[in-house]
Amino acid sequence: MKKQIWIPVIMVVGIVLFYINYTDGFGPVIDAQEVVNTTNKSEDQKFIPSKEFEATCTDDDFAIAGISIIKSTPNGVLSVFGEPLAKEIGVIKADNHSAKDDLWRYREFDIYIAGDYIFRIEVFQGEYQTVRGIKIGDPVEKVIEKYGIHDEFSKSYHDNFKPGDNYYEYSKEGNYIGFMIKNRKVASILIYYQT
Repeated sequence: MKKQIWIPVIMVVGIVLFYINYTDGFGPVIDAQEVVNTTNKSEDQKFIPSKEFEATCTDDDFAIAGISIIKSTPNGVLSVFGEPLAKEIGVIKADNHSAKDDLWRYREFDIYIAGDYIFRIEVFQGEYQTVRGIKIGDPVEKVIEKYGIHDEFSKSYHDNFKPGDNYYEYSKEGNYIGFMIKNRKVASILIYYQT
């Protein structure tokens, strides 16, 4: 009787190990170069390298929904969007410091505030788009076309990261814009700065 139980268990373990080994996890991993190679682009529509993002980006690249981590203030957000649906007060812990912050929750985005500064904006639904035209639901190919081929993506920064998801991030001088990709589409847009 015990032999009969071990056979299916060994088969299941073998299938799981095979799947993990040959698919790099429990979901599809998007390789930027593969996206570039399989996307039909005309000669005048080339993907830009991510290093070119650094050379061509402006302060406007770190804004969405009219909110900028560089230029906007909490009072400016209140005057445009009104009071948030919810306000939470917390503590953000970083490698070498911690800071008190406020989280303002709106229907389509969250804003993180420290004092008079907006240091993080996360858009998770709606029609808001970046200055380069990326919005929720856009295909990963459009992100790569507008922001460049990114060599690496971070799996750890985003709270909702699951196996098979991808996170493409671009930065300049401590300012970051990132795109959470689920099922090859933009699921959220994160703009933040780090000191």
